Amino acid sequence: MKTASGIMGSASTGIGVASFSGHNGVLMRSALVTVSSTWSYGIYAAYRDVRAYNGSSGYSYKMPTDSFADLASASFKLSVLKKPEVWGGLFCELALATAITYFANFPKHSYVASSYRRTRFPFDAFPVGLGEEALFRGYLQSQLIEIFNPAVGITLTSLIFGAAHIPNAFAYSSEARRSYYSFSIPFITAAGAYYGWVTYKNGSLMESVALHSWYDFTLFAISALANQSAATGRPGFSFALSF
Repeated sequence: MKTASGIMGSASTGIGVASFSGHNGVLMRSALVTVSSTWSYGIYAAYRDVRAYNGSSGYSYKMPTDSFADLASASFKLSVLKKPEVWGGLFCELALATAITYFANFPKHSYVASSYRRTRFPFDAFPVGLGEEALFRGYLQSQLIEIFNPAVGITLTSLIFGAAHIPNAFAYSSEARRSYYSFSIPFITAAGAYYGWVTYKNGSLMESVALHSWYDFTLFAISALANQSAATGRPGFSFALSF
């Protein structure tokens, strides 16, 4: 009942903001992100609750059982953030993304126009991280580990996670799209494998939600600053990191 109430409340909030926002594209996208993330969480929650109702009878893998409140607060809990796999993972992820972008020589000019049209509010990162981790690591990975084994389950989930990001580059120029598919998709897939390992290690989604959310928050914030700078005609720096 609490799960249903939380899902309905979040969805209603997102729809309400979308209706109120009118022509404000940023608010509209934020509202849609909230609704989409709530839907993703709902799939995980339904699977989790069915297993719990059956007493987990017939299941060999002990899947995460985090509630919506657990995941919504995970990114701000010191007990979660202080774990080496979270803060260390975030640092390494950002460092690798920066290095890949530098050495891959992404065409910077190709990202300004497309990313400006799709500027994301930095705090969108938190519902995005929650929704994607609930869907991929909470539901899909649990299913695949149950069918196969942890290694295969984590690997397959990360491959599907990477493939799910392919549409991100549809609006890019051909040169930027090639770079995205050659470097960004493999990076996202590897990041998904790490998130999967973190989830499996801790038996919880809270660590992967926090890691995923703060990584996205960093990218969204930097992207918003770069786009604002470009829009005013006084670019203080360029930004081509596209993950």
